[in-house]
Amino acid sequence: MIRYAAAMAKLFVVCAAAGFFAGYLSIAHFGATPQKVFNASTFNTTLSDPVREKVRERVKDGGWVIFLSNSLLAVILISPVFLAGSYRFKNFLHSGMKINSEDTMAGKFDLAVIRAIGLTAACDKRIISLSFSLNIANRFATGILAFMTGALCPAASGLLSGPIIVFAALAPHGIIEIPAFFVAAAFPLALFERLKSAVEKDPATNTFLIARNAAFSKTTIVLAAAVFIALAAAAHIEDKITPEAVKYFRAQQKNASEPPCCK
Repeated sequence: MIRYAAAMAKLFVVCAAAGFFAGYLSIAHFGATPQKVFNASTFNTTLSDPVREKVRERVKDGGWVIFLSNSLLAVILISPVFLAGSYRFKNFLHSGMKINSEDTMAGKFDLAVIRAIGLTAACDKRIISLSFSLNIANRFATGILAFMTGALCPAASGLLSGPIIVFAALAPHGIIEIPAFFVAAAFPLALFERLKSAVEKDPATNTFLIARNAAFSKTTIVLAAAVFIALAAAAHIEDKITPEAVKYFRAQQKNASEPPCCK
């Protein structure tokens, strides 16, 4: 699991760096205002903010509101593991599909997909559905999230008057929250690698049985619980400690910019 979480962390760093440079170039060379880049980077809040407001009407503690919002993302990241082990999706994800002839365009596409996910042509296409649900979808979602986070940083730096304030706004809870999301995103990757290895050894292997045993194993349940415990801790830090850190560094920045006679 650590290896797959590290792979998601690497993907996050690469995409965040790309997002940072995109945001920086938009502001520095293409004339976009920091506010415009900030709004584009946080477009997802237009969907989540109304939900947060409704939850806040019932739950007064802001930490739990943040936790519920973050938990929704964690559930989306982890859920493919349980879908793969669910009887409801057994036929959709685990049924074999015939590979088209290599002489046709469809057959060439089939082989390209199989090779792209690291399988051999001897494997049947049932593993492709599992790949999209357990591997590609999570990587895509994590990459988009990382890109938006990266683009947010130069915009926020301009709006908050310095990178130190951005660091103070992200670091206290981020050092717990971000690794928790990496672990959540790693669940489907780990299961996919297990299924891929099993299919390569025996093309007739029962992928559903492997997926079901993995999804409802003690290890999966304990690690999933650990993710949500970490998110709960990070949410309360974000609600109660992060704002104080921002206030502190803003005050320090203001004091440093004032002339000695005015202090």
